[in-house]
Amino acid sequence: MNFNQIKFTKPFIYIDGIGSYLKGAMVWGFKSKFKWGQTSTDVWGFANPNDIDPEAQAVYNRIIADGGVSNLTRLNYFVVGLKTIYGTLTNVPVCYDAHWIGYKLGSGTGATAGQAAAKLYSLTVAGDAVQTTAASQPLLLSHNGASSDNYFYSGPGNDVVGAFCKTNTNVSPQINTDFTFEFNFSNFISRGLLGGVPNSSINGWSLAITPTNVLKLYRRNAGTFSNIDSTTSITTTGNRWVKVVRSGTDYSFWQKADGGTYAQVGTTITDATAMNTYTLPIQIGDGFNPNYAGIGCNILRAKFYNDATQTTLISDFNPATYNASTSQTQWTSTTGEVWTINTGTATTGYKGVLVDRTIMQTDGTDDFIRGAITPISTRTTYVALNSFSSVGYYFIDNNSIVFGNSIYMDTASRYGFSSSLSAAFNLVNKTTSLFLGTYSLTGTTAAASINNGTVVSRTIGDPANCDGVTLGGLANAFTRGNAFFGTVVVSNSVDNSTNRTAMYNLIRSLNNNSF
Repeated sequence: MNFNQIKFTKPFIYIDGIGSYLKGAMVWGFKSKFKWGQTSTDVWGFANPNDIDPEAQAVYNRIIADGGVSNLTRLNYFVVGLKTIYGTLTNVPVCYDAHWIGYKLGSGTGATAGQAAAKLYSLTVAGDAVQTTAASQPLLLSHNGASSDNYFYSGPGNDVVGAFCKTNTNVSPQINTDFTFEFNFSNFISRGLLGGVPNSSINGWSLAITPTNVLKLYRRNAGTFSNIDSTTSITTTGNRWVKVVRSGTDYSFWQKADGGTYAQVGTTITDATAMNTYTLPIQIGDGFNPNYAGIGCNILRAKFYNDATQTTLISDFNPATYNASTSQTQWTSTTGEVWTINTGTATTGYKGVLVDRTIMQTDGTDDFIRGAITPISTRTTYVALNSFSSVGYYFIDNNSIVFGNSIYMDTASRYGFSSSLSAAFNLVNKTTSLFLGTYSLTGTTAAASINNGTVVSRTIGDPANCDGVTLGGLANAFTRGNAFFGTVVVSNSVDNSTNRTAMYNLIRSLNNNSF
């Protein structure tokens, strides 16, 4: 695609190389030189919008040399956007976004093994947020950029009860007739249930992977359990597909690599056990049986057929059709059923989440990551945050001393911003949706807002310099927040309304227009 040949007729940006479109992302900030119908060269304000900004290239080179993961096209978009608003990157000493800037994986322990966030890169070396304690590294959920790469992160295992996706319509593939149940997963961490239509006392089924990597079909009929196991184990490394098929009274299990051809797992099993019909909704990543909770893996797709030949598709769990700008909690499948994202009821632990961009998640227990900078006093902080906590939690603290300048949730389940607990801004009731929190401080005057809403100002008594940013902060008697983070930016000025609106639009576009 040649950007010089494009004529813009409405706010529209195409980011080459990430497989998705971002609408209305960069309209702000160009009022003095933007007119409908001009070429994209005019909009961006430099010779060729395909050109890479030298500062973006330098940051990218540093990340790659350090062993990190980045995408130059996405990083360039972020840098050009910030420079359009602030003129120079020196005015934004802290910038974090795992998807748009880059990250480095650490060793991790337990649930975060192999996908722990050891570092979130900023646009300056001094601003990089680092975690050197393996046991306290947050979870890093990576994403390539295209909607086809969306997945549901489930688990791991018993970590969070009730973390699953569920249909809220009575789409019920039966196991008393021919059927095919098919699952696509990757990043396998621990045994558990891929999905099913579970129930504690009546009728249902679940397909599980056991600790020995055997596929197990659980069946519950009028309170009685039975199961059929594959006679050999499956491969769980890489991007894998598995399926279980019933044809008459014959059951068979199958597996393949993504893009490959199915091969049968073990031998066909004949079982004439009678099963009743039922009308339970499907759950992905969790279910009922006495031994297993939700599985620990990324679930990319699940298909349910009422035949043995994969002809009659009755339900399609496809995260690629999820649209965060429409709803962060549910989406409608092409087969008609509505899938609802459930994060679980626990206040700590890694949550089940629909991943449509690279994010970092803290567990609310000991996870944190911190970047240090040269202390600044006058500043504005922007945080795109999705909270899973209930009361009394700190999510971000941008000062190393107690209190600092923080975003937190008080004991009345209200989000707040503060430079001290005695001078808090309690702005909005608790919500699990992603939002942009903005707060600024100059002298003894603090101001805060949610998204691009009303700014509330207040005089405080104990202003403090910002010498760094801690994600998964901890202050006073409150505990660490259980949340995931999108974009964090700290400027060294109190932004005016024009800049705040520009930053809202930019950060909103970076987070798939989710707020």
